[in-house]
Amino acid sequence: MTEYKGNAVSEGIAIGKVYLYQPYVPEVTEGEIPEAEAPEAIARYEAMLEGAKKELEAVCQGLEAAGNGDKAKIFTAHQDILFDVAMDEEIRDKISYDLLAPEWAVHKVYEKFMKMLGKAKDPLIRERVADLRDVKNRLLRVAAGVPEKNLAALTEPVVVVAHDLLPSDTATLDRKNVLAIVTEGDSTIRNIADHVLEVPEMPECLTPIITSVPLQLLSYYIAINKGKDVDMPRNLAKSVTVE
Repeated sequence: MTEYKGNAVSEGIAIGKVYLYQPYVPEVTEGEIPEAEAPEAIARYEAMLEGAKKELEAVCQGLEAAGNGDKAKIFTAHQDILFDVAMDEEIRDKISYDLLAPEWAVHKVYEKFMKMLGKAKDPLIRERVADLRDVKNRLLRVAAGVPEKNLAALTEPVVVVAHDLLPSDTATLDRKNVLAIVTEGDSTIRNIADHVLEVPEMPECLTPIITSVPLQLLSYYIAINKGKDVDMPRNLAKSVTVE
């Protein structure tokens, strides 16, 4: 028997079959193109845009027909992201002038803007990071020729288990067949920090026990890298945070 542990999306208890949701995860490798192939690469990028646009329009129409206009607005916003002038122009420049493969150009530009939004002070702006990731994944999936997969066509009541759910996942969710949702973790912090040190979930009263050791080790290695004497514990914190 396989055991899954994670964070419940809401309170309560649900019993049912587990549906392990594994959405498409793009695997993008760094790639360049010959200068002569730049026009063809631009055409490939435009085909990605058109394919993603058709998918988003179809989802919007389906949600609006079902009386879910509020959810449809999520995908309308995704269409706006898809044709955002600043990102679109930068992607085209990276293909035409930096001679990057269109998939790699899309990845680099979206990651850049995701990191920028992730550092914003306004929490509403930071929330847009998930939408950018959603659109980026859609573009790269279309480029790979992989059919769309979501939670809209569940055939029976299940407990959905997923690493994380993007806006398009939750908006197309077949709620009548979802008993509960469990996610592995919140990925928001990964868009703010360059490096993340994760610790397991546990009761709040035990959190200091599990976090103090990694933080002490972090301080230890920072002090070493700064050339400080780690055998002087009294000065360790000061040498790491002040000097």
